Amino acid sequence: MMKKLLAAVLCLLMLCACALAEEVSATVTLSDEGIKVSGSGVTVEGRKVMFISGGTYEVTGSLSDGRLIVDAENVTLRLVDVTLGCKDNDAITVKKEQSAVIEIPEGTETVLTVTGSADNIKGAIRNRGSLSVTGAGTLTVAGCPAAGIHSSADLSVTGVTLSLRTEGDGIHAKEDVTLTGVSGTIEAGDEGIQCGDDGENIEGDLRLNDCDLRLVTAGDALRTDLGDVMITGSTLRVIGEKNAVETPGTLTLEESTLAAITGKAALNAGAAEPDFTCKLVSPLAEGTAVTLTDGTGNVLLSSDALPWELKRVTVTGTDTAGLTLTRDGTAETLN
Repeated sequence: MMKKLLAAVLCLLMLCACALAEEVSATVTLSDEGIKVSGSGVTVEGRKVMFISGGTYEVTGSLSDGRLIVDAENVTLRLVDVTLGCKDNDAITVKKEQSAVIEIPEGTETVLTVTGSADNIKGAIRNRGSLSVTGAGTLTVAGCPAAGIHSSADLSVTGVTLSLRTEGDGIHAKEDVTLTGVSGTIEAGDEGIQCGDDGENIEGDLRLNDCDLRLVTAGDALRTDLGDVMITGSTLRVIGEKNAVETPGTLTLEESTLAAITGKAALNAGAAEPDFTCKLVSPLAEGTAVTLTDGTGNVLLSSDALPWELKRVTVTGTDTAGLTLTRDGTAETLN
């Protein structure tokens, strides 16, 4: 009886081991000394890693100049503390008619740095097929002359912490963008998140669900060319040279807070009206240290040094009584 029980346990352990082995099709270790692959479904051409079969691939390591290219359907890239640089091209590409999930596991950070001419680059991550980004780790774009994430189709991002620093848009998609449970910072030389394409008459909606984001943008923080903006259960802090939200469609804010210091109107969104907005008599000069607090002293928004001259303060979705703006140590009550 005992032998049969031990045999059954051994068989179960072997089955579990087989299942775990099948879970990852291959592991890829990036290194300037050479890229190592253990498993199948992957080819290496110089410093390009091509994923050519569906499956889950675990990628680790560091490469100063290289690319990850998805050329198959149903590919999951599990990026575990990856540091990847790329010159004059997109660091990660999902090719046309292919599909991928980029997974950033909890407790890990993947850092992408792209350099070169924006004429040759769409984004640190470029999606021409179908892409979802998920996980509980951190995705950092330390620099890119174009977008942090550029998608030619729908894009969903779930759970990750974003740290995007780009010369172009933080996130740019031709179709819908949905962020769920996403936190972090987007610092963009153009729009923070943009979706839709009025030139091709493509309507893209922007949905933010349970997000906590700080956006510092030279363009609009949130922009749709033709679609709607729907923000639910989220907290947004915006410092922007233009608008906080720009949309020709409908803006919906449900159980959400938006605090913004901008150069133009905070909400350029049809009939949408914030709870409080004012144009400052004396604009905030570039380089000014500012803090915006509510009537109970809670900090809604702050900056050690504003990157532009800004003139409008907007708060919506919270109690606006006793709003106080402090500039370079001098406080003024706004209402």
